[in-house]
Amino acid sequence: MNAVKSFVSAALVVGLLASTGAWAQNRGHSSGSLRNEIQRDRQELRNSRQEFRNDRRDLREDRRELRQDYRSGASPEEIARDKADVGRSLEEFKDSRRELREDQRELNRDLREYDRRYGDHYGDYYYGDYYRCRENYHDWRCQSR
Repeated sequence: MNAVKSFVSAALVVGLLASTGAWAQNRGHSSGSLRNEIQRDRQELRNSRQEFRNDRRDLREDRRELRQDYRSGASPEEIARDKADVGRSLEEFKDSRRELREDQRELNRDLREYDRRYGDHYGDYYYGDYYRCRENYHDWRCQSR
């Protein structure tokens, strides 16, 4: 009889721990916190775009300087330095492009999650009319297609 009681009490304790763990895990999933996450993602995306523009500009300038040194007949050491600068600028450019794509994916993932949870109350058609018309073919905006 004690084995049965201990088994039942262990099952209750495990069930209680599992339910409180699920509750604690789901606590952060309110529409407000997801909206805040979307706002943070948008800010990160803006920052990534600015960094991408700056890195692209730096790469252009380094390449222009290398071309000018070639034309002016600069020393091999200076050309080697300029080539190294172009290589570093190119790596920074690739990193910022990768970060920009990741931030865009993260924002789109959060917008899809918001749409999945709460419908399209956020008012942000991040994927355009194509999917809306495909899923809601009787929508008046889709009749012209």
